[in-house]
Amino acid sequence: MEQLLAFVMVALAVLPPSYRDQAEVGRDARMSTIGRAVVEVVMRARCAGAYAVPACKPIWFGGEKELAALLVTKGWCHAVS
Repeated sequence: MEQLLAFVMVALAVLPPSYRDQAEVGRDARMSTIGRAVVEVVMRARCAGAYAVPACKPIWFGGEKELAALLVTKGWCHAVS
């Protein structure tokens, strides 16, 4: 999970900020919150980590990094539009 978080944080770091997020103050904290949220969604979608319980039904059968990249890209596109 820590490797996935590192992957997401690098992906977020290389994206240019949204026009609504030009303030450098607190941006790292916001990106950290977003990164942890993306990892949590990936874990839930794949029934991994804390979600690896018999009642969980996965909704994503691809790789963790692929889903994380999809979520980051979707979020960034939404933020800049």
